[in-house]
Amino acid sequence: GILYRVDPAGKVFVLHDSAYREVKALDVGKDGSLYAAVVDGKEREESRPPGPLPLPAAVTTPTAEVTVSESFAVIAPQAAPTGPPPTPRPAEGLRGGALKGAVLRVLPSGEVDTLWSSTEETPHALAVTTDGVLVGTGNKGKVYRIRDDRTWTMLSSFPAEQVTALLRGPAESLAVATANPGKVHTLESSSGARGNFVSKVKDTETVSAWGQLRWEASAPAGAEVQVQTRSGNTASPDSTWSDWSRPYVRGAGEPVASERARFLQLKATLVAKDGASPILDSISTAYLQRNLRPQIQSITVHPPGEVFQKPLSISGETEILGLDAPVGADSRTGPAGRGPLPPATSYSRKLYQRGIQTFSWKGEDPNGDNLLYEVHYRRVNDARWRLLRKGLTDPVLAWDTTTVPNGRYVVRVTASDAPSNPESLALSSEKESDPFDVDNTPPTVSLILVPPSTVRAIVRDDSSLVRKAEFSVDGGRWQEVHPVDGINDEMEETYEIPVGNLGTPGPHVLVVRGTDLLGNASTARIEVP
Repeated sequence: GILYRVDPAGKVFVLHDSAYREVKALDVGKDGSLYAAVVDGKEREESRPPGPLPLPAAVTTPTAEVTVSESFAVIAPQAAPTGPPPTPRPAEGLRGGALKGAVLRVLPSGEVDTLWSSTEETPHALAVTTDGVLVGTGNKGKVYRIRDDRTWTMLSSFPAEQVTALLRGPAESLAVATANPGKVHTLESSSGARGNFVSKVKDTETVSAWGQLRWEASAPAGAEVQVQTRSGNTASPDSTWSDWSRPYVRGAGEPVASERARFLQLKATLVAKDGASPILDSISTAYLQRNLRPQIQSITVHPPGEVFQKPLSISGETEILGLDAPVGADSRTGPAGRGPLPPATSYSRKLYQRGIQTFSWKGEDPNGDNLLYEVHYRRVNDARWRLLRKGLTDPVLAWDTTTVPNGRYVVRVTASDAPSNPESLALSSEKESDPFDVDNTPPTVSLILVPPSTVRAIVRDDSSLVRKAEFSVDGGRWQEVHPVDGINDEMEETYEIPVGNLGTPGPHVLVVRGTDLLGNASTARIEVP
């Protein structure tokens, strides 16, 4: 993909080393600019968004020039409009993927400009005219006019796979050679009496209701602009799609007549009068997705006492995420319109705070709606759910479990898309957590001196299993001791600690610490000889 300049003396100079593997065609403009069709891109080149979208249907006669941008807008259900209609946006840019080809302009000063590029079509032929450069492409047999300002128009589509050569003729006519099949066509310079534009298929991601269709156009007296729609539930139009609708003729707005469906396509027909063609500037339509129920994908019950520090604190003090609202209060920390935040563990620093039980969850909405959460709790085997928090926008809650008795509990998280929908259309769903234990009472530790030189320690907990026992002599380091039966697997465990040889003359102070499964701990002391 290299452009060379060879002077009369045979000196070779590289004008441009392109990001493509082959130069397919060259032509020179009146100002000395060199136009090059390059193919087989080695990497993605930046390009401004393209102009009008190409016409997929094949024709063999000139068509009216169609310059259009597409726009689709989501209109939320409302009792009355709250603002102006959606503003049309520029045509969609190139889809992702390797570029198949491009048209480059090398100015006499040596600067290189990419006028057009495509991931779908390959340029095979060039012909410079007084109104831009004509480009023949494959594999859909199309001819485009591309101007130096990077706008482009599809002039014609031929019943062939490739346009392989373009030859300027008299009166600005054009001879067009095609392959597969091989034919020669004539393209006249005058505009056709009728031109069509067919949009790309719009995917609304779910079955949708269609709103108003509007367009902006300037039409000379007698010229016409008509728009039609069709809809379906397959990504590519086929026999299962609805037929093209009746023509819409009022650009100020008409209800779309096509059936509710997931996909929509538009077709515009421009009819010229006495050689004067209408100009279609933009088409826009609105749709309302069917509201789908939000989902709670998962609930995580974090270890007891594990909390997360807020990344930003207004007070300057350490603030715990999800622990800033009283029971039953609206604990949102920002506007309801803000989208849900990621799970707490992904953006907070872990801390430990005794008596706090943290939950985080993952909520999703197929429509992309903002969600509000409510959390209820109940004790296992109880029938009644009790409200813990409501109006949460963050998917995390830190619960001070010292406010409830010890026991086994379950929480239920409810997600609602009410912030993005009218009350009559809002939907919700809920999910229960796995059961978890609440135990804020430390175990009891009893010590008995058993002659001649053993201390028997009994560690007992009313709510959870005993996790471990440790002892310290005269303020020394803690040493773990195993239970008499060898395994810490009951709510009461017995330990025996030999004190006959403590290394120095007594008496000595022996302290025993017992810890339960949830981290609660207590100590007891005894004096031994």
